[in-house]
Amino acid sequence: MADRTKVLGEALSPSQLGTLLVAGYATQALCYFPRPQVTYAGRAALLTEVAAGLAAALGLWLWIRVAALHPGESPEAALRALGPAQWPLVIGIAAYHILLGMNWLMIYTSVLHGIFLEATPLWALAGAILAESLYLAWNQVVPLARALQSLWVPVAVFTVFSLAGGMALIRHPRLLWPALPPTARGFALGSLHGLSAYLGLDAVAWFYPYVHPAARRTAGRHLFWWLAGSFAAFSWALEDVMGTFGPDFIPALRWPMAQFVRLQSLATFYVNKFGLVVLLLWTVTSVSFEAVHITVAAQALHPLGGYRTRAGFRWHAAVVALLIGGVLVGVRSPYRVQHLLGTTTLLTGAVYTFSLPLLLLGANALAGRWTAAGPRAGEGS
Repeated sequence: MADRTKVLGEALSPSQLGTLLVAGYATQALCYFPRPQVTYAGRAALLTEVAAGLAAALGLWLWIRVAALHPGESPEAALRALGPAQWPLVIGIAAYHILLGMNWLMIYTSVLHGIFLEATPLWALAGAILAESLYLAWNQVVPLARALQSLWVPVAVFTVFSLAGGMALIRHPRLLWPALPPTARGFALGSLHGLSAYLGLDAVAWFYPYVHPAARRTAGRHLFWWLAGSFAAFSWALEDVMGTFGPDFIPALRWPMAQFVRLQSLATFYVNKFGLVVLLLWTVTSVSFEAVHITVAAQALHPLGGYRTRAGFRWHAAVVALLIGGVLVGVRSPYRVQHLLGTTTLLTGAVYTFSLPLLLLGANALAGRWTAAGPRAGEGS
């Protein structure tokens, strides 16, 4: 397959690749964060965030290695080394990104319905979000990256000002210094839940081929700086929430980040309707998140559908969006569905993020050795 940038005549910049990467995982730190980490690790929650950040860096490094196996091609090329075993994995990759989309859609629509728009049914909220996400993903990767780059600038600026302003709410400065984990099990579970904010970073392998060949090495290095920025924001938010509510009260909050934002002074930001600003920007991040995973799932299904035109991609993207929206069909207890989806997503993502790249790297290494040994074996016969 030809290099994506030669086929399309356009390419991603390193900053656009970084924006796509962050948009594909950082949104998951809203709402529940950092309740699970504090619940399991108490005042050692910051240490679990450090462990999760290091694990995410390892996962990112592995997926960049997968992307570099066949420069200019998607992981579809790396999957071919598995022979017939690639087909269940193709379906599994698409299903994983659909699961990520389902999980966040269920969480965010519940927050919207429970706090801001109680009279609006969940299906209407989900339909609006998915329609906007599909619109962003409609023209494939490069236009999506350009749109997200412009949308995420105000999100990044707001995040910094919000976290800085939130420091005024800290009532227990001594809690900012982490304690030792109460138990090894609590630390492990807290770290595992901390990793949930980074799930989806494997999307880098699907977007990496769209970067200009001369800029790929630079883009790969820059991705770790983007990850470090996300880690710094998550840690800062955790410290703000910990110092404001304390480790005993946080587990009792359904959505700690939402409660924290509601406490912030409106005068700090010179706006009269701070809640509307939060609602707008969180919706932007949610739409971006869904658009990224719709795009990845549609690309992952390429070996099955074999589309060669933009129209073919759009059909796949539309089907993926419908599958994600299907999570709300017949839902009577959204919080029970959230718990089921959250647990499934966390466990699946933790295994997927590390095991699949190791499998692909190992299979391609063996295939390369077999190919290299083939001519010599033929010469000796």
